[in-house]
Amino acid sequence: NAVQKPTLTYLAQEKAQYGEESYLLSYEIITKHQKDKLNQLRTTEKDAILKKIFFEKIKELNPFLSDSEVEKLYNELNQLSANISGNQTAWEYLKGLRGIDVEAEKRHRNVKLIDRENIENNHFLVVEEFEFQQDENTKIRLDMVLFINGIPVLFQENKNPQDENALTVGYRQIKQRYEIEGKDLLKLIQAFVLTNNHWFLYGPTWFSSYKDLYNYREEKVGNFKKLVESFYDKKRIVKFLTDYILFVEKDGQLQKVVLKPHQIEAVERIVQRAGEEGKLRGLIWHAQGSG
Repeated sequence: NAVQKPTLTYLAQEKAQYGEESYLLSYEIITKHQKDKLNQLRTTEKDAILKKIFFEKIKELNPFLSDSEVEKLYNELNQLSANISGNQTAWEYLKGLRGIDVEAEKRHRNVKLIDRENIENNHFLVVEEFEFQQDENTKIRLDMVLFINGIPVLFQENKNPQDENALTVGYRQIKQRYEIEGKDLLKLIQAFVLTNNHWFLYGPTWFSSYKDLYNYREEKVGNFKKLVESFYDKKRIVKFLTDYILFVEKDGQLQKVVLKPHQIEAVERIVQRAGEEGKLRGLIWHAQGSG
């Protein structure tokens, strides 16, 4: 409760303002006491995608799709391989790089699962204590899951701030349990947050080691409220999920990485600099080995 309840409270507020910094929030929240509301959005606990929201938003964002084509898209996402390869395909769908055959137009068209330009056209929902049944004998419960347009994209694991080993336990729980017992859910989810109210770590799903987890915005450590608000700013979280996650081949194996905070800042400053009239050069100065 020292982590979970405050996080939900921060996300439910319309926005947060700190001087010139403004964070857009206003998330819909389904708490652990509102299971009936969640059950209206999916048929069983084996459903990773909230079908009711998915159908409404995908039709809205892709008016050229018929009902049967939205159903086909829904089934294709559910049938992805439950591994890092399937997760890469899910990420490509989120970026708008994949599509479907459109019968009315007799051609293949990429589909938009997230409106990246008009953030408020998307539906942002956080479900507390989301239960997912992998099979008849296997069930997991995630502390918080973020859905955008009915698609699970990120989860948050909350740990006791009084337990000095809690983050290590949480890391092992994600890697050794969730990736196995909830693989049909994690094939769609792209990233996670692991926090104990003081440390606010983030990383990619299907990660290789503890080194793939990064501390978000170290200068805000100690201000948990601002950490949550800035990380979950709607525009920023969409950009994080679609632009700052990468899949790379290393030593013949597919690996997944997410940019570190200073790398994200460098990219954003490069883009900003490139848009400034008359500015033809720039310099990034970083320490050796910082990437």
